[in-house]
Amino acid sequence: MLLAPGDVRGAAIDPALVDDSACCGLDGGEPNMVCLTCGTPVATRIDDCGLRQATWLNPLATHILEDDPGPYPVLDWADLIDQRPGIPPSQPGGDWHPIWKAAAASALAHMLAASDGDPVAIPDHQVAEVFRPTLDRLVGAGSTGQERTLVLAGPGELAVLANALDHPVRQVLARY
Repeated sequence: MLLAPGDVRGAAIDPALVDDSACCGLDGGEPNMVCLTCGTPVATRIDDCGLRQATWLNPLATHILEDDPGPYPVLDWADLIDQRPGIPPSQPGGDWHPIWKAAAASALAHMLAASDGDPVAIPDHQVAEVFRPTLDRLVGAGSTGQERTLVLAGPGELAVLANALDHPVRQVLARY
């Protein structure tokens, strides 16, 4: 099983198991992470400069717990905002924080792919303020395709999504 390095719990890199063959980090040639409880090698961490960061679990030393939500409960929006306020979208000077720039760019790419080149209506004023200028440049104004509507989805947004799905003319960019 492949995991993002930040998703690994209960294991740590053991310096005694680290291979010296990588130029800037771990090349993942041998198991290099051990269980914090028993010391058994359980995974191989890869993070060398020329490789994607990853953690491969050893199937002989680990197993999947079915139907176990783990130690981290799923949070609704209110709890998420209270417990993990996150990073503000803008920095003190007024510029966007780089993480939010990347998130907005990713969302825009998904919107463009889902729109299939058709015009996109954005009823939410704040969302439109962020995405409308770029969408207007990238989606042809003369498109003859059916207009699609972007709606927010997530906890507390189901009623908006249900109303948009019932609309006879517009399609929702719901798969993203």
